[in-house]
Amino acid sequence: MTASEQMTYFSTLGTFDGEKNGCLVFRLKPEFGQGEMHLFEILPGIYAMCFSYGASLTAHFQQMDVTHDGFSIYKMLRGRARIDVICGYNGERKSYIVSAGDIVNYSSIDTDVITDMRMPEAGYCVGLFGFYKPGRQSLTAFGLVDEMIERFRLDERVRNGFIYRHDDEVGRLAEALDGAFHAHDAFGIRLTGLSLLRTGMRECFRREHVPIRRYDTSIIEKVEELKAYLNRTMNYCTVTEMAKRFGLSPTYTKQIFAELYGMSPYRYHLALRLARGRALLKSAEDMRIADIAACTGFSSAGKFTEAFKRRYGCTPSVFRHQVRGGCIFP
Repeated sequence: MTASEQMTYFSTLGTFDGEKNGCLVFRLKPEFGQGEMHLFEILPGIYAMCFSYGASLTAHFQQMDVTHDGFSIYKMLRGRARIDVICGYNGERKSYIVSAGDIVNYSSIDTDVITDMRMPEAGYCVGLFGFYKPGRQSLTAFGLVDEMIERFRLDERVRNGFIYRHDDEVGRLAEALDGAFHAHDAFGIRLTGLSLLRTGMRECFRREHVPIRRYDTSIIEKVEELKAYLNRTMNYCTVTEMAKRFGLSPTYTKQIFAELYGMSPYRYHLALRLARGRALLKSAEDMRIADIAACTGFSSAGKFTEAFKRRYGCTPSVFRHQVRGGCIFP
């Protein structure tokens, strides 16, 4: 892949915003949400990157087939992401959930191919992205033996998306790379990026890691449907009832929902119901607290009051009094 083709690839994701301190800056296109991608070429075809984002990247992967000839080594510093892949050996659809602290070592040639990336919340990652053909030439010329590069490229774990936690060395280098980006330290970016490249390709196979489980994409989609349902209803329901409605086990539902959204489905729905109750206390001044409790799925005004105070630090009556007195603004 030529340098021009590499720029075309990055331009499918963002609009080129110029070069700053040796970094190529791309602003995400509107269909991908808000965010920026900063790229620094440490070797021909291999880039150090810091990347902030907040929406689905489906269109990006549908447009480009370069995932068959690319690799990435990065750490998620903030947020969460759902990564969908198609397994090359059987065509099954699988999904990973990557969260803050997770490390991704990924090589795609003829096995798992990334088809989508979705962000339940804004994310930020730092690491490396490379194209194999030009990158391999650079690495060999730089002194990294060809056998090591090929081993990384063909390793079963990496080809299947080696996403894991608890690698202090890779994590430390990724955080140091982030610091170099923020300091606009071109030398530091290059030096740290090369160290991360070597460590990610060579040292990761010498350590034992805790891999992240991957799920059937259909199950992840059901959990997302559950979240959409909870956004629409104020009726109280147990996790068992939620799971049954979407054909899932309660344990699986709690586990996957928490990985995707950072809390259990019960706590998520409770927060929504309380927020709705708080809004009604502001806007419907003549509505009785008992009626607000019923509208938001609580069995009694007492249950609503108890939960409201636990979340907001005061009872609904005191909150309404503060609103009327101008102490709290809508």
